[in-house]
Amino acid sequence: MCRAPDPAAYRPLGSPPPETKRCTRCQEEKPIAEFTYPSGTRSRCKACLNEIGKEKRNLDLDGARAADRARRASNPDGIRASRRKHYHANKAYYAAKSTAWVKDNPEANRARRARYRARKLTAPGGGVSLAEWITLRDSYGCCVSCLRTDGPLEPDHVLPLALGGRDHIDNIQPLCRSCNASKKDRHIDYRVGHTSWLLREPAFTTI
Repeated sequence: MCRAPDPAAYRPLGSPPPETKRCTRCQEEKPIAEFTYPSGTRSRCKACLNEIGKEKRNLDLDGARAADRARRASNPDGIRASRRKHYHANKAYYAAKSTAWVKDNPEANRARRARYRARKLTAPGGGVSLAEWITLRDSYGCCVSCLRTDGPLEPDHVLPLALGGRDHIDNIQPLCRSCNASKKDRHIDYRVGHTSWLLREPAFTTI
């Protein structure tokens, strides 16, 4: 049997949508954006739904972690694309998070940078000059992974130094910060299929 409609609970036909809504769980009045999802509007706010999800996850934490690993293994490209999209939509959050980590972990950050410098000093190849990097970067004009052109590019070692890669211009590809971070220490050559005049004519001569 349907409940009798309460006229006070409904807005008049043609009136603008409400700007706030009361959560049925925490009973707090919040902006309507806190209840809006691509699939529609929920009766509980996003904070409460997140708490409910965490409570359900903690009931079987091992099973939830195994499901996460299986999901990542079954669709690695989709997971990376989703993370990249989330990063670009929340750059300020991730920048603040990174700054906070460096501030809270100065010793770990110094150790991380020291390990990288040590690998560069011992890696074969002789290093990459600024002029070589600028020439390579401008020859592509974009991130060779996501093709974005609206942000700064970083030199990435195709074969990471940690895996024995050479610190040479032949082992460098231009990536945006998001793609460079998501690549981590894997051997991925995004240059395949991209057109660069450096691939058609030699730009550097070894004497």
